[in-house]
Amino acid sequence: MGIRRRKKSISTHHSLLITHYSLLITVLVLGIFFRFVNLEHKVYWHDEVYTSIRIAGYTGDEVGREIFTDQVVGTQELQKYQQLSRDKGLDNTIKALAGHPEHPPLYYLIARFWEQLFGSSVAVIRSLSAIISLLAFPSIYWLCWELSKLTLPGESLIDSNSVGQYYSDKLTPSLPNPPIPPSLVGWIAIALLSISPFHVLYAQEARQYSLWTVTILLTNAALIRAMRLKNNSSWVVYATTLILGLYTSLFSVLGVIGQGIYVVTVENFRWTKTLKTYLIASLVAMITFAPWLLLIITKWQSLQENTTWTKASISPLLLIGCWFLNLNSIFIDLFFSSHHPLTYIVPPILFILVAYAIYFLCRHTPQPVWLLILTMILANTLPLILPDLIFGGQRSASTRYFIPCFLGIQLAVAYLFAYLAVGRRQNPPLTPPRRGTGGSWQEVEPTPNPSQEGNRRREAESSPNENNFTTIHENSLLQIPASPRPRVYIQISSWQRQIWQGIMAIVISCGIMCCVISSQADSWWHKSSSNHNPPSARIINQASQPLVISNPADINTGELISLSYLLEEKVKFQLVGQPQIYIPPIPTGFSDLFLFYPSETLRQGLEQEYGAKIELIENLPLWKLTMF
Repeated sequence: MGIRRRKKSISTHHSLLITHYSLLITVLVLGIFFRFVNLEHKVYWHDEVYTSIRIAGYTGDEVGREIFTDQVVGTQELQKYQQLSRDKGLDNTIKALAGHPEHPPLYYLIARFWEQLFGSSVAVIRSLSAIISLLAFPSIYWLCWELSKLTLPGESLIDSNSVGQYYSDKLTPSLPNPPIPPSLVGWIAIALLSISPFHVLYAQEARQYSLWTVTILLTNAALIRAMRLKNNSSWVVYATTLILGLYTSLFSVLGVIGQGIYVVTVENFRWTKTLKTYLIASLVAMITFAPWLLLIITKWQSLQENTTWTKASISPLLLIGCWFLNLNSIFIDLFFSSHHPLTYIVPPILFILVAYAIYFLCRHTPQPVWLLILTMILANTLPLILPDLIFGGQRSASTRYFIPCFLGIQLAVAYLFAYLAVGRRQNPPLTPPRRGTGGSWQEVEPTPNPSQEGNRRREAESSPNENNFTTIHENSLLQIPASPRPRVYIQISSWQRQIWQGIMAIVISCGIMCCVISSQADSWWHKSSSNHNPPSARIINQASQPLVISNPADINTGELISLSYLLEEKVKFQLVGQPQIYIPPIPTGFSDLFLFYPSETLRQGLEQEYGAKIELIENLPLWKLTMF
C-alpha cells in the first residue's frame, strides 16, 4: 500500500509540476513581450537624452553653447546632437564619457557600436537595453542552479577538513530525490524577474541598468561556481564578470565588498586557498579597472558637481516613503498619487511578504545560500541608506541604485514560493540509511510522541555523523538539507499550501497587470522631471504656428531635446543665450508663444521689454506668453 501511495503521489506531483512549468514559461513569454512593446512610446527623457549626447560624441556644455544662440530653430536642429555623425568619432565619445566619470563607459561604447549598425532612433537605442535584459533570464537561472547545488548533500563551498564537513559525501548520504527540482527556484525567479514592473521599465530605457542587472547576476553565479569547483578557470570567469560589472556601474564596488564579506564568512574567517584565490581574482579585476579609477580621482570635483542632487535635503518621512515605494516597484507599480489609499496599503503588505521570505530563507537553507542573498540585499542598501540618515541627502531615494537589493529580494521570494507553494511532497516520509550499512531509504510514519521526538533530536545533536536537515511537509515530509542543526519539522497543511499558491498567483498577476498598464502610458514615475513633457507637448501641438522660448538653466538642455521628440515639425524654438544681458526680439508670424522652463530672469526681461503677460499653464513648466 505504501509503494502504491507513493507512486500515485509522485504521478500527481509530476502533473502539477508540468502545469507550474507551463504557467511559468507563459509568464516568461509575457515578460519578453512587455520589454519590446511600444518601445518608442514613452517620453525619451532627460537622462536618455544625455545618453545619446555622449554616444554621439558631444558634451552637455557643448550642446548648450550651440543651441542657445537667440536664433529660431526647429526640432531637427535640436535632435542632430542625438545622432552619430562623421564629425564626431569614437575618440569624441570617449572624451565625452571621461567628463562624467560617475558613468563607466561599457554600456555607452556598446550603444555606439549598436547605433552604427542600426541607426539612432529611439526604438533602436532602447532595443539594445531590451535585448540585454533578456540575458538576465539565463543569468538568474544559472545563479539559482548554483545555489540549488548547495542545498543538496555532498555539495559544499568549504573543504572537507573544515567546518563545512557536514556537506561531505563521506558523511551525508544523498537524498533519493531533491526536495524540489533544482530548476524550480530558477524558473520562479525568472517569472518574478520577467514581469517585475521595475525591471520591465528599465529594460525599455536607454541607460546602463539592464546591463548592470546582468553583470550582478553573472558575478554572483560565477563566484559560487568558482568557490564550489575551486579551479583556476572558474576564478578567471569570476574575475571577468567582475570587470564587466565595474565598467558598467560604480556601485559594483559595493558588490565586491559584499562578496568579500561573504567569502570570508563562509571560510569561517580563516586564511584558506579559496580566500586567497578570491583576493587574487578581485585584485586582478580592480587593477583592470584602475584606468577609470584614476580618472575618477583626477576628476573628483567634476564627479561631485555632477552628483550634487544626491546631497539635497529631504524630510525623513518622505525618504522612508520612498523606500517603501522602491520596494513596491519590484512587484506592484501602479503609479498612484501620494493621496491614493493603495499608496499606503500595498507597500506594508509587500514588506511583510519580503521580510518573511528572508526569514524563511535564513531558517531553511544552508548558510552559503542565504548569506549570499543577504549580502546582495545589504551590501548595496546600507551604504545608501546610512549616509542619508546620518548626514542627510537622497541617495537612497533613487530606485535604480537598489538593483542588487531587488534581485536578492526576488531570489528570497522565489525560494519561499518554490518550497511552500510548489515544492515536492513525500508521502509517507523517509528516513536515511545508517552510514556504512549500504541500506536504502525506509518508509516510516511520523512519530507524534513528544518524548520520542525529543530523544531523537537530542540524539541528532550529539551525533556528528547523522544527517542534520530541515524538513517541511504537508501531512508528509519534504527534506531540505540546511545548516548543521537538529531536524526541525514545520507542518504545512493542504490549505496553507493553497494559500501560498494564491499569494504567488496574486504577485505574478499584479506584475502582469502593472506591465500592461505602464506599456500604454507615455510616461511613468522613473522619467522624473520629463513627466511634464507629454502634457506640455499636447498643449503646444494644438496651436497652429507655435513658438517655444527658453534659456539655459539647470536641466533645460536635456528637457528641450526631450520635448522636441514629442512635437510636430511646425513647432519652432527660440533659445535665448544670455537673458540677463540681452532679450532678443520676438519674431512675428507665430500664432502662440510659450515659455518652457524659463528662468526668473527671462520672465522678468520679457515683461519689462515688451510688457508681456505671462500665465502658468496647468501646473506645468509651461507658460503662455501674450504680447501687447
